[in-house]
Amino acid sequence: AAATRLGDAAAQALSGRLLAIACSNLGDHDQARGHYASSLMLCQRLGDRLGQAKIHQSLCVLAERQHRYAEALGHAEQALRLYQAIGDKTPETEALNNVGWYHGLLGDYQQARAFCRQALTLSAEIGNRWTKGAAWDSLGYAEHHLGNLAEAAACYQRALSLLREVGDRWDEARILTNLGETRHAAGEPTQARDAWQRALAILEDLQHPDAETVRAKLAS
Repeated sequence: AAATRLGDAAAQALSGRLLAIACSNLGDHDQARGHYASSLMLCQRLGDRLGQAKIHQSLCVLAERQHRYAEALGHAEQALRLYQAIGDKTPETEALNNVGWYHGLLGDYQQARAFCRQALTLSAEIGNRWTKGAAWDSLGYAEHHLGNLAEAAACYQRALSLLREVGDRWDEARILTNLGETRHAAGEPTQARDAWQRALAILEDLQHPDAETVRAKLAS
């Protein structure tokens, strides 16, 4: 409201994007989409490519939450093109990983693997452990669905090691859950149970609702 009174378009675009993220996190997806659309128009008018890229990156998260994976992929691809044009390597790595992840959710696991490998190469160049961990996680998903269960487990282990280093406990629990799925699919129930128990301990400590899902896996 203050940015609007001042006629500060850049501040309007920024505050609108942050308000959209808050609405999305609260589950108000329609309102979030409206704020993103307004902010994107302002960024386009201002020629703010970085702002546009950030909005597209946020829009792909919103679309994923609504299970609109083709739409999420489209936004991820637009974010990637903008980051590449700007030359901003860290978010470019995230965007490459996002493109790979959404290809995976759409069932194109070969494309998912290709983009995730690009993300890994770039993240190694810039030395960002979080983006590297995220790329190993997505690659693990692709390898699992390609039937390469041993390779998928190895990817998840690499992701775990990196995300523990940066202290990302929720992602650690999520990857342990995925690792459990891979171990279970490989006919390794003891290792699957161990991964799920470790995930559950973290989620219970965080008081996260995902704990119930993991409890159900252990119970069955």
